[in-house]
Amino acid sequence: MTSALEPINGKLERAHETVVTLQSEISALFRERKHPVICNDDIKLIFDEAQYQFGKKVPVRFSVLAGEVIHHFRSCFDHIAWQLADPAVKCEHPTRIEFPVCLDVADKDKAARYQRAIKLFPSASARRLIDNVQPYQALKVGQEPRKWRLWILHRLDSMCKHRTLPLAFTGFDFGSPALNALALRYGSDPSFEPPIEVIRQAQEEMNVTPIIVLDEFHEGKAEPLIPGLEQLGAFTREWVSMFEEELLK
Repeated sequence: MTSALEPINGKLERAHETVVTLQSEISALFRERKHPVICNDDIKLIFDEAQYQFGKKVPVRFSVLAGEVIHHFRSCFDHIAWQLADPAVKCEHPTRIEFPVCLDVADKDKAARYQRAIKLFPSASARRLIDNVQPYQALKVGQEPRKWRLWILHRLDSMCKHRTLPLAFTGFDFGSPALNALALRYGSDPSFEPPIEVIRQAQEEMNVTPIIVLDEFHEGKAEPLIPGLEQLGAFTREWVSMFEEELLK
């Protein structure tokens, strides 16, 4: 007999395999696209490399694979919901069962829908866990609910399934926010001459890495693709482990 955790762990394993594949294909893409004049000792040539790479179109396959990973993570929570739901509801109204996600309990309509949804789970301890992971809980720790990992998963999964794939494009990471800002300034004004002390610091600290960026990772904000997926995966695994006792009852 299949345990309650087996399909969930299978999804997590498949998501990890897809991230590894995606990283391998991204590395291969940048090996093919390497700028012919890059030199690690010349900061302007490094910035030229960034301009050469930035914003270039990448295979739509990258967005497809990212969407698959996101869906596996999001559906782990729906599998948890199915396992914990009232057996009578599973029999009579199976399509009603999903892991509820509530962004704003101050919105009366959304709060009412959330309360109806959470009543489908008879275990009080399971309801507490479901409540603890909700995006609106972010306010209690001084965070923005729309940046809560469950909301990002929920929104991106809905986008991929029902509207459009998130756009993936090329970018560059210079190793620190300050150096990234310096590169952006140079990108907007190639005549900009960085102070000599900044050039020395950049040469000492710069870790030049071409990256793939996923648009709309946060609403209105792009994020590096692989680190973003890895963060969502860590979040999902953490909460699967927190639900494990409930699932194995």
